[in-house]
Amino acid sequence: MTQNWDAEEASKPAEPRSETVPLVVDLDGTLLRHQTVCEVLASQIGTSERMQQFELLHQSEDTRQAIKEMAGWYRSWSRTQLCTFLQKAHFAPGVCEAMALLKQHGIHLALISITWEFAVAWFAQKWGIQHFVGTRLSLAGEITHFWPEEKATWLTQLAQRLQLDLKQVAAVGDSSSDLFMLRIVGYPLFVGQTLPEELPPETHMPQGNIYEIAQLIVAYQPRQQEPPSRTHCSKPSDVISRDAAAEKWIFKSED
Repeated sequence: MTQNWDAEEASKPAEPRSETVPLVVDLDGTLLRHQTVCEVLASQIGTSERMQQFELLHQSEDTRQAIKEMAGWYRSWSRTQLCTFLQKAHFAPGVCEAMALLKQHGIHLALISITWEFAVAWFAQKWGIQHFVGTRLSLAGEITHFWPEEKATWLTQLAQRLQLDLKQVAAVGDSSSDLFMLRIVGYPLFVGQTLPEELPPETHMPQGNIYEIAQLIVAYQPRQQEPPSRTHCSKPSDVISRDAAAEKWIFKSED
């Protein structure tokens, strides 16, 4: 049985207005490298060969059937056991340092992924992230799909709960499935190898170090009692400005 996540999400109450630029981050390929969550789990339960076939699927109905089959694999394992397997995942460079820096600056974090939500929740708890979403698998085997195009909807609802304009939100992704959220935020960053045509060059940080990205997000933070903007952001003794010739965001000292 499958169902939709959006009705429950939309019913959540508003939260106190955030005074910082929140960061929304994809999981597979962004915070995790080399293997996706599903590949990590498959490698531990002996279904890697079949999982590699699933990674090549592009049609939505084929993907639905693959998700259903994967759910069947997990019936022999408890959630605790499955989450223990996630310790085998490979983190992107600088992840732990980035989480500590963002927490130090009180920056809201959200984890967004189309992979299994029990895995997303495990990583969210590990990193102290309050907001997260993924494809749900109930203990009874019911699947609540979360598709790439729903990332924009979920992010919009999260911004509304935090009483923020989406132009005050930063997001990091690595694939075309992340474009749904990247195109609606004020501060998109792309860590995939090939930058999609619709994103500007200054957003590209291929295989980017997450700590360096976190430093940029900290620098984006608005000055006290001033709205955030790309040209007037806080960092002790620094501002971020755009080098039009190099098409990059750079730091320079204030005059």
